[in-house]
Amino acid sequence: MTSSWRGFFAYLQEQGKRTDNPAFALKTPRQAKRLPKALQPEKMDQLLHGGLPSLFAAQRTFVLLLLLYATGLRIGEALSLRWSTENRPGESVVHVDRGEVQVLGKGGKPRVVPLLPEVLETLLNWKALQEQHIKAGALEAGTQLRVLDSGWVFLSARGLCLSVRQAQKDVAKWAQEKGMAQRIHPHMLRHTFGTHLLTESQKLACRAGVVGSRLFKLYAGVHGFGFQAFGSGVRRCVSTSQKTRRDLTGRWPLLSKQCPSA
Repeated sequence: MTSSWRGFFAYLQEQGKRTDNPAFALKTPRQAKRLPKALQPEKMDQLLHGGLPSLFAAQRTFVLLLLLYATGLRIGEALSLRWSTENRPGESVVHVDRGEVQVLGKGGKPRVVPLLPEVLETLLNWKALQEQHIKAGALEAGTQLRVLDSGWVFLSARGLCLSVRQAQKDVAKWAQEKGMAQRIHPHMLRHTFGTHLLTESQKLACRAGVVGSRLFKLYAGVHGFGFQAFGSGVRRCVSTSQKTRRDLTGRWPLLSKQCPSA
């Protein structure tokens, strides 16, 4: 409403009807900051309970959920991941040898997130399962197998990069089948990761290098932590070594319990 009044008086100024804009003096009430919706640990346990299913589409959804919760990636970042053993600047990749993912966030800013050994093992198992499924489908259809050359971590049934919309549908269906009344969407896993990491770890400042400084600032403000007080620590942690980054996540018993073994 305030913006409408400002626009109206600005129009009158342009028409020469007024020389001032009294709407600029209006102050809108600020809404209280609130934490984005996140799942409680018991709900997260329910969502991942049972481990890797038998059907291909369900396997893909489980691995995607596990990755989102373990890394705090945005759904677009997760679906843009490719397998890689080389340094590929400007791309979102899974570095198997380093045990980490490199993604391009908002504004094309690169970010490196460490992977727990259990999560990396699950991803590698998924890679083998996906290759078997795609090869079997290509053999049955009598088509040439070229889709695996793309290197996408998550492929659709047609061998293309899985779309965000399809991933949203898969996650919603998965949660419904798990008996969860709450509507679950992929981005909720990013906030769940940030919330659980904030409450479980004492190295607050160093988390900005994992989830991104903007999201960390939101969590810190909501939970009553002064972000400015950690400013210098955040800048140091963003540029720390790989080993230090890996130590940020600590041990996640929930992930260790739910990750299927080879």
